[in-house]
Amino acid sequence: LGGQPRAVTSGSANFVACFSPHGRWIYFTSDRSGRAEVWRTPVAGGAAEPVTRDGGEAPLFSADGQWLYFTRTNGQAGLWRMPADGGGATRVVEALYRYNFAPTSSGVYYMSSTVADGSGWIRYKDFKTGAVSDLFKTPASVDLGLAVSPDGRWLIFATLDYDGADLMLAEHFR
Repeated sequence: LGGQPRAVTSGSANFVACFSPHGRWIYFTSDRSGRAEVWRTPVAGGAAEPVTRDGGEAPLFSADGQWLYFTRTNGQAGLWRMPADGGGATRVVEALYRYNFAPTSSGVYYMSSTVADGSGWIRYKDFKTGAVSDLFKTPASVDLGLAVSPDGRWLIFATLDYDGADLMLAEHFR
């Protein structure tokens, strides 16, 4: 059984959220400052505070909790990372399509921008060498996210091949 849902943010355009590695903060994207930035708010409640100052969207922590990754300008201005405990941000990838990235300890998987038919390339950038490899071309646009398994053997993504949505019903939910 679960508790009553409660709002942890308010205002417009609060989206793409994640927990901090230790679970005390919720990181999210908000335009409350006039443009999209990464913010954080305490899980226990309290005021939100900005994390980025030069733009930021779609926060995601590395598996080891050492880095906070985020995009800028819907991925068009690249993928960035900063130390989880604060500090300056550095660009990791020049540009990607939307929020489609999956960091690992040794590199990052990401989708490059799409072409006219909506397809694009899933790429991997090795942090040690800086080399970028084209892994495969997607059959359609990847929509909102990649994920890599903890053992690095699997990569999942959802493709967007139609405009529509499914209405879902959960029965006997507790």
